[in-house]
Parts: sequence; structure tokens; C-alpha cells
Amino acid sequence: METTNWVILVIGIVCVIIGLVLVFFGTRSRKKLMVIKETPTVTAAEAAQMADAVGKPRVEIKGTAVSEKPLTSPASNTPCLYYKYKVERRIERETRDAEGNWDTEYHWETLESGEENIPFILRDASGDIWVAPQGAHFVADKKVDREDIGPGFGSRSTGSVLGDLADGFLDSLSGHREYAAGIRVQEHVIALDQPTYVLGIASRSADGTVSLGKGEGPFIISFKSEEELTKKFGRNYILQYVFGAILAVGGVAAAIVGAVI
Repeated sequence: METTNWVILVIGIVCVIIGLVLVFFGTRSRKKLMVIKETPTVTAAEAAQMADAVGKPRVEIKGTAVSEKPLTSPASNTPCLYYKYKVERRIERETRDAEGNWDTEYHWETLESGEENIPFILRDASGDIWVAPQGAHFVADKKVDREDIGPGFGSRSTGSVLGDLADGFLDSLSGHREYAAGIRVQEHVIALDQPTYVLGIASRSADGTVSLGKGEGPFIISFKSEEELTKKFGRNYILQYVFGAILAVGGVAAAIVGAVI
């Protein structure tokens, strides 16, 4: 088999794998969509009454998230029940070709990242219910998405004029130079004292506390409303199915061409 055929075969196999992964995620999105549509919307008081039912019923509640000891998100200092953040540094690499021309490429390097959540109270007009968020799928608001590109973000410099000249001379000899050229910060938050949607299993602990938590199937805590989540998961699963099928079929065709022709 010629090299070109091998390349086509490998590309085809990769496309099939990616396509199947997309279909898998599409199936998950569809499952979440169907659960949201089928789960009854109840009040906190009704969920407390249902917690004693056999089979631990799944419910959805729309209320306000409350906590006496909230988290504070690191980038925006937002009081919240959940945050996820990432700080990245842009690394630019200039490479000189045989003709002496410089070509620039870049990639992002993670400097710091983190994710944290806390138990909280979901409050509506009927009362309060405890939420234990372990294992939840969080749909959070993008609070910070900042990208600062340009000089002044550090480099492979010694910090002196002679050091800079030496670095430049060494770079010219090696045919490449690499330096930090920017910072990117992203943060997603579910803030407190805001409308919050929770879909989970209502249960009562041994001490009598009623809470919403994870059971079999999706457990969702979201700053988006039920209607917004329905659109989100509906759009996601259709796109994932469509692109997954296209990649899978195209990959199979490419693999056959690479193996046979």
C-alpha cells in the first residue's frame, strides 16, 4: 500500500472515531433534553412532600440560590455557588526558514485553573430546599472572557540590555525565538441571589433534611431557565448528530478508498 493510501486510510479512521464521539455526545444531550421535558416542575414544599415517596422522585425546581457562606469567584469577585476559571498565557514562536524569513506560530499554555462548588439553599415562594451539588452538570454564566495581547507579558529575557542582546543573538543563531505575548482569562459562574434552575432527585436523610441531589440520570444546576436549556440541548444534539453522521460516513468512505484503491 502506498503512502498516500495509508494517509487516506488513517484520516478516514480518525473521522469515523470523531463522528462516533459526536454521536455519543449527541445522545447524551438528547437524553438531558428528554428528561427536562418529562420531569414535573414543583415547588420546594411539594418536593419535600414527595421526598418520602418510594423510588426517590426526580423533580425540577425554579428558585433563588441562597448561601450564608458563598464562594467568591477569583476573576470577577462574584458571590456564587459555583465557579470555573482558567488563566492562559499565549506563547509565540518565530521560526526562520532557509531563506531567512521568519514565520510566527502560537499556542496557549495554561498557567492556572480551578473549579469549585458549595451546597446551597434553593428558595421559592413555598419555602427552602437544600441542594447537594456533588456530581451535578453545571450550566454557568460566562462572567469573564478577557484576552490581552501585546508586548510586556514577559519573555525569555534576563532583564538587562546586555541580556536582551545576548538572547537576540542566540535566537538568530538557533533559527527560532519564543516568548510570552499575551494573557487570556475565562471564568464561568452561577451567582447567588439569582434565578436558578435545579433538576435532581428529592430525598430525605436520616436526620429529616430534604435535599435535591444526584441519582440515576441527569442532575443539572443552571443559571439558564428551563426554556433556555431546552433550546440549548435540542440544538446541541441535532448538530452533534448531523456532524457526527457526516464525519462517520465520510470517514468510512475515505477508509475504503485508502484500503482498496
